[in-house]
Amino acid sequence: MPPDWLNSPSALPDMFPDDRRADVIIVGYGLAGACLTEMLLRKGLRIAVIDNEKAQTTKVGAGIINPWIFRHLTLSWRVRELLPFARDFYAATELRTSSKFVYPLKIMRIFGQDESERWDRVETNGDVHRSKMIDAQKNFPYIKAVFGCGVIEQSFRVDTASLLNSLYGLHLGQVHFIREVFQADKLLIKESEVVYDHIYADSIVFCEGHRAIDNPYFNFIPFRPVKGELMTILMSGMQEEYIVNRDVFLLPLGNGLFRLGSTYLWDDLTEEPTEAAARQLIAGLEKITDLPYSVLSQEAGIRPAVADRRPVAGCHPEFNRLWILNGLGARGALIAPWLSHYLANQMTYNNDPDPEVDPLRFYRNIS
Repeated sequence: MPPDWLNSPSALPDMFPDDRRADVIIVGYGLAGACLTEMLLRKGLRIAVIDNEKAQTTKVGAGIINPWIFRHLTLSWRVRELLPFARDFYAATELRTSSKFVYPLKIMRIFGQDESERWDRVETNGDVHRSKMIDAQKNFPYIKAVFGCGVIEQSFRVDTASLLNSLYGLHLGQVHFIREVFQADKLLIKESEVVYDHIYADSIVFCEGHRAIDNPYFNFIPFRPVKGELMTILMSGMQEEYIVNRDVFLLPLGNGLFRLGSTYLWDDLTEEPTEAAARQLIAGLEKITDLPYSVLSQEAGIRPAVADRRPVAGCHPEFNRLWILNGLGARGALIAPWLSHYLANQMTYNNDPDPEVDPLRFYRNIS
């Protein structure tokens, strides 16, 4: 039997006639909130979404799906479970929305000194296959690959802005959208329900991204949001078959356009681009190639991260009608489909929580 998110669209509820009543209120309609909305709709639940339509991080994110962590040359967290789930979810969503937002792209990792030897020592199976590129210097003489290159086969790019637009088009008319910034003082928690302004619901899920640092109900979670900046550049002569990665990544968008990223900054949580990040990105680009380029734009977003580098998905330890889905970090496009499916199942079937993502792991530490 296929997963419930692959059911026929006829199973979806119509917009509920009484817009004062919902099964679930979702706060935030970025990548996490939109995926969770889809999973809960698949279960026939009535959803209200509170969002001010400014999901900046999702819209500027690169959406690169990479099974590997290059810094340590280890597999990404739970990638063998997350990767096939993400592939299936995105493929099904493309079909349902008649849209295109998934682009298969291999990753070319430019080796540093001694990295080629480390690459050989790491064993892996074919489902997250990686290989060495033969004659990289010959095939791509304009790429600075003195120590050689590796290739990640099981990688692709998700255009997260297009994905969000596609899901919004799918959900419009089935979801009650409240277009405003969530205000905690409007939330009333009762034994049998939660009430936000004029909406009554069985439960509420916070998918606020980096704004969760101001959430009074989940302030025991050590959120550590991080700013990332990217550029869009025009470059002639660069190959467009691979995402090139060294200190930065160069992501081909087609027709000579590339996304150059990304930086990490914990002290500045504004969404304004900075000169310092621009210099860092250009310095990284110049380690990859000397091809001429022109900068078209620079953008910034805040990644929702947690101190232990694991997402959080689960119920509040004291208020059983309050839930959270957050902390997806830089790998949100990989994690969001599986994690939203996990949380939807936990909310619907009262499944046992997964200790690796349960918010209770932090609550215990402060009890």
